[in-house]
Amino acid sequence: AKYGERPQSLKSIAERNNWTQDQLADRTIPTAGLDETGRMTFAYGAREFSVVLDEKFKPVLHNADGKAIAALPAARQNDTPESIKEGKALLSACKKELKQVLELQTARLYEAMCAGRVWPAADWDEYLRRHPLAGRMAQRLAWTVLDADGKVASVFRPTEDGSLIDAADDEVDLDALA
Repeated sequence: AKYGERPQSLKSIAERNNWTQDQLADRTIPTAGLDETGRMTFAYGAREFSVVLDEKFKPVLHNADGKAIAALPAARQNDTPESIKEGKALLSACKKELKQVLELQTARLYEAMCAGRVWPAADWDEYLRRHPLAGRMAQRLAWTVLDADGKVASVFRPTEDGSLIDAADDEVDLDALA
């Protein structure tokens, strides 16, 4: 396969499900280890730490008390080297994947905007809005709902709390409009 091409197995999955390449890409956005709330919790020896994103999509490390810390602390004597190594590896992988996902998804959303891509409401909701990274990116954009004639029925944006609001801060019911 050439660089940038999807492996044949992914192409066959898309063909079997009658998905476009864009639809396949929507369904396979990596999460960088973040759960649906946008948090990754991991063990580091006997302690637990978590990673959340700040408003600029930078990963912020927190201790078990929820306090932001700059870096993982030194291992304790009773921590197993394997657990420390695994915790460091998870944090490193999260940061690396996060950077890659943000770059790729920023480009994909820009291309979608330029091309005037249209998503079925259910797909947009499931694969973009509810995704721990793409959903945060979607909050920074204005989205339109098109009526049956392809005319704009509403303009809205997702909020941090999961609701959809229009320019007047009124809630938008996507199911009723789409």
